[in-house]
Amino acid sequence: MTTRTFTRDQLTALGLPYNTVDEAYAQEQPEATPTVAIELDRTQLGSTRWASQHQLIFRAPDDGQTWSVQYQRGLTETQADTDPWNDEKQITATLMGQRETTVTAWQPVEAETAPCPGAPGQAKALHDMWGCQTCKPIEHVKPAAIDPTEELRRADDDTKVTPEFVSAMLRSTDTGPDAPYPAAISVFCDTCGTTVTNDFVVSDRITKPERLELARNHLRNTARWSCTPAGDFCPTCKPTPAAELRQAADDLEALVTAAHGTSWAVARTRDDHPEGDGAEYAVGIHPVDQDGTSDDDLEVIFQDDDISEEDANYIAAVGPNLGGLIVQLLRDAAENVDATNGRVETSTTELAQDIARLINNRPR
Repeated sequence: MTTRTFTRDQLTALGLPYNTVDEAYAQEQPEATPTVAIELDRTQLGSTRWASQHQLIFRAPDDGQTWSVQYQRGLTETQADTDPWNDEKQITATLMGQRETTVTAWQPVEAETAPCPGAPGQAKALHDMWGCQTCKPIEHVKPAAIDPTEELRRADDDTKVTPEFVSAMLRSTDTGPDAPYPAAISVFCDTCGTTVTNDFVVSDRITKPERLELARNHLRNTARWSCTPAGDFCPTCKPTPAAELRQAADDLEALVTAAHGTSWAVARTRDDHPEGDGAEYAVGIHPVDQDGTSDDDLEVIFQDDDISEEDANYIAAVGPNLGGLIVQLLRDAAENVDATNGRVETSTTELAQDIARLINNRPR
């Protein structure tokens, strides 16, 4: 196995681990990337509670060889300063090459059919499990008490559809609006036309936009797609970092402009009931006067008698004035990316890109 030793400074000069360029960018602008490594593959190997481990395969510009290094990345805000090279002064890279390998995989096959005349064409495994009305009558059952609407709306959860749920769903005779059933939903790339189709459990109460958003959210979380109001784009065609930052800035700026006022405060009311305690409690959010003072008579722009004091204080803290500053941060980060030929070189710019992705990929 051939290896090469890099110093930390050498890897930084090559743009590792976060500021490499892809082959398409290097071909389009070779004069802008003569000393930057070309990223060929990036894979997460595993994770601990505080950091994730990754493998990066790149082509070095000085020798033209393909090398592999491993690095780590902090998973929480507290670990934002995690050293990618685990505080090593020298990092060993392994020479890589593409090789054909034999992989054992599951493939579609024709099912063995049941010999029973009462179930012509039925798969033998299903017949052995369920029987048929000729040799082993069974009672149709309704699915377990699982709300498919709630299952779909929790697309970000680790909720798994159990085999028991699928079995009950397929055997059910329920045709009501809440009855779950499988549906194939496709998302295509607006640039190259690449189409991805997956099966999801839906019901008639799940609207078409909600079904599409379920499929788009799945691709965001598992396949690195960019699915925003601007369109759906596969990993190859998704927007550049600068475009992603500007899209989020434009989107957030529109929200800031449409919001009421510039600063927000917690709207409170006093418990004046004869048997009450006379204390004040939060009931919503209202704007603050131009001079910075709060007026209880101002229009309440958000009201919920059940809102907690903690939630109300948080919402008030992230009013339009903070949103405007985030817009400026995103635009400045986009300018920095342009100035470095499309590379994200600072932790501040990387943080701004994370903010942009949260804005662009938020549930609609």
